[in-house]
Amino acid sequence: MSASSTRGSSLALLLLLLLSALGLVGPGCSGGGSAFVAPTPSPSPSASPLPQRVYVAHESGHLSVMDAVTLAPVPGSPFAGLVPDARELAFDRVQGRVSAALYGSGQVAAVNVDTNAGIPGSPFATGLGSFKVERDPTRNRVYVSSYNTNFITGFDAATMTPIPGSPFALTSPTGMAYDAVHDRLYVCSSTANTLAVFNAQTMTQIPGSPFPTGGNLAEMVAYDPTHDRVWVTHFSSNDVTVFNAATMAQVPGSPLATGGISPMDVACDATNDRVYVANVDSNDVTAFNAGTLSPIPGSPFPAGNGPSFLDYDQARNRLLVTNRFSNNLTVFEAATMAQVAGSPFATGASNPMGVVASEAP
Repeated sequence: MSASSTRGSSLALLLLLLLSALGLVGPGCSGGGSAFVAPTPSPSPSASPLPQRVYVAHESGHLSVMDAVTLAPVPGSPFAGLVPDARELAFDRVQGRVSAALYGSGQVAAVNVDTNAGIPGSPFATGLGSFKVERDPTRNRVYVSSYNTNFITGFDAATMTPIPGSPFALTSPTGMAYDAVHDRLYVCSSTANTLAVFNAQTMTQIPGSPFPTGGNLAEMVAYDPTHDRVWVTHFSSNDVTVFNAATMAQVPGSPLATGGISPMDVACDATNDRVYVANVDSNDVTAFNAGTLSPIPGSPFPAGNGPSFLDYDQARNRLLVTNRFSNNLTVFEAATMAQVAGSPFATGASNPMGVVASEAP
C-alpha cells in the first residue's frame, strides 16, 4: 500500500501521521518533500483463518480431508499420492501446513492446507521407518522419528532445512512429544523400552536419560501439562507408564493396565481432564481420569477394527480415532464418550493411520 507525496498541506500531513501511528504507513523521505510508503506484507497462511478440517493419512498414500464439524469429505478428497505409506500427522497453523511421516520412503511430506497440495520440495528426506512428526512451536521446528535408521531429524519449519546437528541418534525412535513447560522433547526408544528426554534448546539428553519405561515395546508418548506428567504406551505389555515430568520418576502405581490389548497411541485432553489410549487388537479406547489415573466409568469404549491413532479436537471437544483395518474414523463426543451421529465415518481410502484436526481459528 502507498500514499501520494504531500507538500504544504497540514491536513494531509496530519492524516499521514495518524496512519503512521496506526502502522498503516511507514515514514520515509525523498527530495524536498515527505513521501510515506508502507511495505507490502508477504502472504502468510496464519494471517487469515485456516480451514477447519480433519486430516487423515493412509498407508495407501491418500490424504483425506474432512469438514471438522460435519465430517463430510471436502471436494476432491481423498487426495491421492500426497502421503505414501504414511504414519503420523502434525498440524502447523503458523505455516498453514499438515506434515506426514512417510514410513517406507524415509521422508516427511508437507501439505499446504489451503491448496491440499505438497509445498515446493515436498517430500523432504528423513530416514527409513519415519513414524512420528512433532512440532516445537517455541523454536518453529519440526521433528521426525525414523525407526529403521535410528535417528531423529530436526527441521526449521519455515524452510524445511535440517537444523544444526541433525539427525540425532537414538535406537528405534517412535513416538515423540514436546513439553513447553520444561522445554523438552520426549522420544520413545521402542525396542530399548526407554524414554529419551532431550533438552529442546540443545538437543542433548538431560542427566539420567534415557529412562526405563518398565514395559514392553514403548510405542507412543504424550505430555500432560495439567498434572505435569508424561505418559508412555507399551504395545506388547498392554499398559502405560506415567512419569512425574519434574523428576522423571514413575508415579505410584505405574505402569497402569489399559484394560485393552496392544495399546498404541495416547492423547491428552485438558478440557475433560483425561488421557486416551487406542488399543489396536481389542478394538477399543481406554479413557483415564488424568488426575486419579483410574479408567473412567464405561472404559474401554468400543471403536472400529484396529484403532491405531488418536487426536483430541479441543475446538469441538471430540476424540478422533482412526481404525486401520475397517478404513474409517470413529468420533466420540469427549464429554460423554458417546459416538457422534454418523460415526464411524468412511475415510475413502485403505488403512487410515495418522489423524489431526486443525486448531481453533
